[in-house]
Amino acid sequence: MVTVNDYLARPRLGVDGQALQFLGLKVGVIVHDLDDQERKDAYNADITYGTNNEFGFDYLRATT
Repeated sequence: MVTVNDYLARPRLGVDGQALQFLGLKVGVIVHDLDDQERKDAYNADITYGTNNEFGFDYLRATT
């Protein structure tokens, strides 16, 4: 799920995340202040929330 800023990504994890976790899904969030392991764990979730910038830069880092 792509949002435009961290402010929108984090609350979605709380509100939607609880319902999705109740259904048995793992939910992660990608924001600018994560270390490599936290980022990897978030990407391994069933549903990952994050900003367009973070997804874009992670894509560029992975392809170089």
